[in-house]
Amino acid sequence: MHSPKLQKLTILLVIFLAFFVFLSQGHNVLATAMKSLEDTKNIGFGKDSLKITDAQTGIGQLLGVILSLLGLAFFLLIVYAGFKWMFARDNASEVTKAKEMITNAIIGLVVVLTAYAITSFIGGQLTK
Repeated sequence: MHSPKLQKLTILLVIFLAFFVFLSQGHNVLATAMKSLEDTKNIGFGKDSLKITDAQTGIGQLLGVILSLLGLAFFLLIVYAGFKWMFARDNASEVTKAKEMITNAIIGLVVVLTAYAITSFIGGQLTK
């Protein structure tokens, strides 16, 4: 049969691919849900995606790109910490480091989402 290490790696690969497929399906839903900054819903790969008509649109597109990159960084940190925790093999210090990394990544995500909420609220108030 296969070694336990190979079985674990196969399971991790399947889980990672499932998460990738799950996360990639939400793009269109999220693009239509962000109506607080009216122009951010136009961010995408269409012919007008790089067209900046005013400062508000440019700022909205820049924030969208930055938040997308931060979301990707959060996801990669969680995956890396999960691998680190799984392969710690009864090493308590490695498990503690992995747990701290996950905690810090979640705190960072909360800070980023809070910053987006504040920015969205202020942007919505300015457009009224």
